[in-house]
Amino acid sequence: MISKNDLQSLINCLEYEEPKSFLDAIQENMLIRDSKKFWSVYRTPFYKFILQRLEDNNVESIALLCSSQVGKSILLCGIAIEWALRYPGENVLFYCPTNEDAKTLMDSKLVPALLDSPNYRKRLPKCDNGEIEKSALSKCLVRFDNGSTVRVLGIAGKTAPVSKTSSLVIADEFSRCKSLQKNSGRLFDQLKRRMTSKAYNPHKFIIASTPLNANEDIDEVYQESKQFSWSFGCPHCGSVIDLDFNNLKKTPKPEGMNNVIYADKIAAGEFDVWYECPDCNGRIEEKDKAELLYNGFETCIGNEHLSEKQIAIRLQGLYSSEKWSSYMRDWIRAQDSIQSLMEFKAQVLVQPWEK
Repeated sequence: MISKNDLQSLINCLEYEEPKSFLDAIQENMLIRDSKKFWSVYRTPFYKFILQRLEDNNVESIALLCSSQVGKSILLCGIAIEWALRYPGENVLFYCPTNEDAKTLMDSKLVPALLDSPNYRKRLPKCDNGEIEKSALSKCLVRFDNGSTVRVLGIAGKTAPVSKTSSLVIADEFSRCKSLQKNSGRLFDQLKRRMTSKAYNPHKFIIASTPLNANEDIDEVYQESKQFSWSFGCPHCGSVIDLDFNNLKKTPKPEGMNNVIYADKIAAGEFDVWYECPDCNGRIEEKDKAELLYNGFETCIGNEHLSEKQIAIRLQGLYSSEKWSSYMRDWIRAQDSIQSLMEFKAQVLVQPWEK
């Protein structure tokens, strides 16, 4: 005799229609009403590049070097969930630097994303009374009714970053993960060896981080990968534009005004900030940024001769929904402190600091 709970799980699996793409599925299930909290393709269209590559069998690894403002963690949560639902019986390993980081990600991003989406929520195993089973959402594990799981763990002190049953491995804040891991050697190489070993279940792995210093693992991986950027056409001359902070312009500072007041007035909109096309010097206003990025496209910007087996994308803070004027304010303020300048270059410009 099949139980009511097992019957409902079977119905859910039969009713579940595999989405046409990761992009469509995550956009449908994670476009939450609170747009400031969760991810959407319109707010972060440059992630279409990553989602489309997930379905490319030629791609084994994806490295994401990005500003801390572009919302990578919630995207990675969406990928983990969708992968688990798409491939029954598969296990996803989601590594964070520490167990505390793993708990924070579970509580603030992964679990809310699951519970807020009706399509995701119904795929969690239920008790006979309709309540979600406690084992479905444990301390570090999400279990779905198709037998797949997502396990979120801190990598600190661990020696084996990949299990034999993991078809997708994600490492968020990759540079910190490396510094905390017990084994010596490059974490990326360890992941790669295990994911391509016949003893394991090879598929894909994704690493993401904001590099703080040059020659960190994530930066080295970027240098060794086929490199991409998210571009758009200049509305004035049609030239391909990859957002670069060096092309962000502002109204000149009035004579006699100190930097702090000047920076605050910029952020308040009292002085103009715009992007200047490096080819035609055309002025691109911030109000047009969202539409231009949404209609953008990927461009290969480095190591064109390499295959797409190992790819990487670098995204500055200018791609985020944060206002350009806010970044200009922070840049001006950072000039008075080497530490502030280092943090701005790493966190916003994704330019590792050369020691």
